[in-house]
Amino acid sequence: MDPPARVLGIGGAAGTVESALGRLDDSVDHTVAGATAGIERAQDGEYECVVLSPYLEVDGDGPVENRLRTVEPDLPMVALIRSQDCDRADEILAHDATDVVVADRCESKPGILSTRVENAVRRYRNERTLEEYETLVRALPDEVYTLDAEGIITSMLPPTDQERTTTGYQPEELEGEPIDVLMEDDDVDFGKQLIVDLLTSERDHASFEMDVIARDGTRLPRENHVALLPMDEDEEFRGTVGVLRDITERRERKRELERQNERLEQFAHIASHDLRNPLNVAKGRLTLAQEDVESDHLDHVERALDRMETMVDDTLTMAKEGQSVTDVEAVDLAEMATRCWTAVPNAAARLEVDDRLTVQADPERLSRVLENLFRNAVEHGGSSVTIRVGAVGDDGFYVADDGSGIPEGERDEVFGAGHSTADDGTGFGLTIVEQIVEAHGWTIGVRESDGGGTRFEITGVDVE
Repeated sequence: MDPPARVLGIGGAAGTVESALGRLDDSVDHTVAGATAGIERAQDGEYECVVLSPYLEVDGDGPVENRLRTVEPDLPMVALIRSQDCDRADEILAHDATDVVVADRCESKPGILSTRVENAVRRYRNERTLEEYETLVRALPDEVYTLDAEGIITSMLPPTDQERTTTGYQPEELEGEPIDVLMEDDDVDFGKQLIVDLLTSERDHASFEMDVIARDGTRLPRENHVALLPMDEDEEFRGTVGVLRDITERRERKRELERQNERLEQFAHIASHDLRNPLNVAKGRLTLAQEDVESDHLDHVERALDRMETMVDDTLTMAKEGQSVTDVEAVDLAEMATRCWTAVPNAAARLEVDDRLTVQADPERLSRVLENLFRNAVEHGGSSVTIRVGAVGDDGFYVADDGSGIPEGERDEVFGAGHSTADDGTGFGLTIVEQIVEAHGWTIGVRESDGGGTRFEITGVDVE
């Protein structure tokens, strides 16, 4: 519901304005003042419309409507006139009055004045809103365009402080042209279907990636944010407004991530085949040798080969988990932590979940993060350690234990590949955790827990 119109009456004899405004309903809040005081009050910025009395005298400073327009050129002005002064209507309108109403008719039909005031205020508010939107749009670093219902460009606004569009055209050169002068046929068809979807659903905007075709034929990566223009008076579709956001850097980052993932896949292939195959041969030969010879030396060889196999497995995991995360879904952290806890040999250790929260993550990789952190806590904190999982602010979670902790001077080293204080550890567990965290775009840190043990905090997470 719109707030009441704030109206200033500039009065004259017999309180005509006070009487006319007093008959209006609650849609109007009004104040009445004399000519000089009224003009001063009109400059306060408090009012949305002025109603002039028909009995205002012309003094040495000139007609009130002239003086009012000098100080407030845009404020709506509705002038009341007497029936015998109808010949003054053209004169008053010539001074940019918004409307003229015969005062005699307001007494029997107060709705006439109410309607004229409400219409004037509605237009005034719409103009102010439009000015605010135009100011916001001109401050955007992106290009903004509008299309009519037929897909013809009706306006094109370059980025802030630019006279020419990023396509090399002047804005006026594009006005009146079909949108396909800037877009491929497939993108035009996709955009048309998107508009149909918006018209038949409750959504009011959507976006898609595309290439804009510049004047010289260059293809410019853009994200096109599309919204429907307000319907016309007959509730018919009038067109769309779009914002074209430059995504060149995003595209390049995506390509770099793809190249990085390809390199990691190549490394994973080497780790899983070129390293594992000779290792399997060595283990097979060892088994044959153990059948023929009994020697403690062969036991040492077996343990060394087992350790090498574990390191190959961990290296393969590092290569896979280092690939950027592209698909995420809502994951209940408490349920995931409980499930991962059962996969870790934990003896008398305990898991306590302090908070229930849902995070956007790759479920399989998140489970490896939790399992590795749980395993690290049990291996270094003892079989009776207590592990807690909970929220960090509104964008993360922690895994903490009450074990022996990590000396402050060593905390920066725990994520390094090969760092381990366990005799049989490979030192890759926390490295894998860090890689998965970074692949999600998150951040991990380590500090002392409230129980004197270790607390890993993962932040930058999309938490619901």
